[in-house]
Amino acid sequence: HQLAQETIKDIGKLRSDITLVCNGSPARCVVDEEEIRKVIVNLIINAADAADGHGTITIETGTERETGFIRVSDKGAGISEDFIKNHLFKPFRTTKSMGLGIGLYQCKQVVEAHGGTITAESTPGVITMVTVYLPVADKPETASLYGQ
Repeated sequence: HQLAQETIKDIGKLRSDITLVCNGSPARCVVDEEEIRKVIVNLIINAADAADGHGTITIETGTERETGFIRVSDKGAGISEDFIKNHLFKPFRTTKSMGLGIGLYQCKQVVEAHGGTITAESTPGVITMVTVYLPVADKPETASLYGQ
């Protein structure tokens, strides 16, 4: 939660055109802080692009089924079920006119290297949620400072 809050604060300094809200609770996870920060930044930038400067981007953190999570949601155009299933986390696939299609692919690689998973759900025109699930630390002393 702390890592998400700090990342949002940094993005807010650069992107005054978007409204970011962070809520949730802490989850103790062993992570490479800089790599997970890059994942959060990518998810927020994607959500901001999808929202086209309108509405609020919500970042939620917590624990589900003994797994820590970071969820980024927006109320932009959305993503079709077919694109999520067949293209979203693959390289060089994008819904953006100017995108390269490597951001979410790289995010998936980072998350999986941490023993986690990344998922996406979308109801086009209503909401899109991308969730990163990360293993919770077995012992508090092994958790990242940001897992507190």
